[in-house]
Amino acid sequence: YMDDDVKLSQSHVILRHLARKHKLDGDNEQERVRTDLVATQAVEYQIDFARTMAYNSEHEKNQETYEKTLADRLNGLAKFLGDRQFVAGDHVTYGDFVLYEYLEGQNFYKPGVLKDHPTLEKFVERVNELESVKKYFNSSRAIKAPFNGAPAYIGGPYSDQIAKK
Repeated sequence: YMDDDVKLSQSHVILRHLARKHKLDGDNEQERVRTDLVATQAVEYQIDFARTMAYNSEHEKNQETYEKTLADRLNGLAKFLGDRQFVAGDHVTYGDFVLYEYLEGQNFYKPGVLKDHPTLEKFVERVNELESVKKYFNSSRAIKAPFNGAPAYIGGPYSDQIAKK
């Protein structure tokens, strides 16, 4: 990625650079810490989902354990969000989008999983109601699926065909 005289690699470094540039990283140190914390945690959870479930040929064996872990994780995220509208409070940061992506992926994996976590369900609704998000999802550029690569057993472009083998 190149931005004027800045050359970057690594997707999350690019994400954080753009967040700082566009003031989506929090207004003070406490907000920046909360934002970085939730973004990092959500990415770690996504990686675990990919390793344990989405790209694992034995994902069905892992399902029960993963879903218990998922419930614990969602409880923790709901507690972390608390009564805030967004991760940092009443305004959006890049951490909200990283968390949103994780939650939407888990809701795809297990439809309705957020029903037991109304704080998170309302959070997803708030992000979906952001004007820029609505505009994107109503555009021809919007991609809702697939969100994993070709070899994925869950959420990939050939998941249905792979599951039948």
